Amino acid sequence: MVNLDSYDTKSIKFYRTTPVNIRKKTSFATTSMKKITFIAILHAFCFTVLAQQSTLVLIRPDNHFASSQRAKVFVKDSVVKPLCLYNNSYAIQKLKGDTIQLYEASSSRKPLVVAPTPGATVYGLVTVWPGFWSVQTELNLIDSQKAQGYLLNPKILDLRKPLTRPMMRVGIELGAGFGLNDFAIIQTTEGDESKLGYGGGIMYGLMVGNQFTNHFDLELSYRYADRGLTPHLENASIHFTRHLVNITPSFVIPIQGGYYQRVRVGGGLTMAFDAKQKWNTSELQTGFKDTWIYDNAVGYHATLVYELNFAKNFSSYMGLRYTDITYAFKQSAIAVPVIDKLTNPRGNSIDLLIGFSYHF
Repeated sequence: MVNLDSYDTKSIKFYRTTPVNIRKKTSFATTSMKKITFIAILHAFCFTVLAQQSTLVLIRPDNHFASSQRAKVFVKDSVVKPLCLYNNSYAIQKLKGDTIQLYEASSSRKPLVVAPTPGATVYGLVTVWPGFWSVQTELNLIDSQKAQGYLLNPKILDLRKPLTRPMMRVGIELGAGFGLNDFAIIQTTEGDESKLGYGGGIMYGLMVGNQFTNHFDLELSYRYADRGLTPHLENASIHFTRHLVNITPSFVIPIQGGYYQRVRVGGGLTMAFDAKQKWNTSELQTGFKDTWIYDNAVGYHATLVYELNFAKNFSSYMGLRYTDITYAFKQSAIAVPVIDKLTNPRGNSIDLLIGFSYHF
């Protein structure tokens, strides 16, 4: 045993050990309650924030005569945001400000001023009136009952979703063209001239195409073409007929997003089959009646086409096509050509096109 009385207690140093943290084991129920409490507080906070926001629903009803134009409406609360509406569509916009201004693009009308209560929904009706040179957009507020009448349309477009349309199409095509290499063949008793050509004429046929991407389209078309004398004569006729097949890859230029309107610029091969020229000039002096047959030929063409979807599955188009083919005389029964314009005629032309397609 140590006698502490014999030691100088002032020289003895005392040390305190570092305390050890002893944690109590937390139960699973306590942890779960904390998580539930946190989530409940977070949801309550989000609900409070969202409840303070109002909602704007802009509806554009179906209107065939103005279906090709987009309607642009500007929404101004804290910032200015444009909303673009297609035909038969609606857009939803969350509003943060207490006072909202709505005004149409390119319009002199005063903006609509709306002061919605927090959490309320405001409905606006956008009407597009087509004009001769431009379109007019009109914006009015409507009640929820009238708005539901438009929103219950099963074909109305929800602009929160990506706009899609069928890319594959089949259709019919009509055309009329004038030749660029015509020459006089018959002179009338009045001194007028009737011209003959191997390009242009009246055309009709079928087509099938597919727009593979936003900027690439491929089309295969067939048309029957008939070119007669210009001007037409009562006592003589010469008709050049042929079957034409076109393969046309095109570059697509979308207009206003490309959902309703597009421009296609393209070109490709033109193949001519069963080309015949039927002569019936027997009523004229030194006239005859015969059929000249020409070889099949390959040429080329270039196109510029404007396409409009007036419905989701239907479209119309109009455009121009330049075609250039050189034919070669093959055989006949009675007469044979003796000049190069008849033995190797050049059938270049500019054609005006119009067509209607079904998309699927």
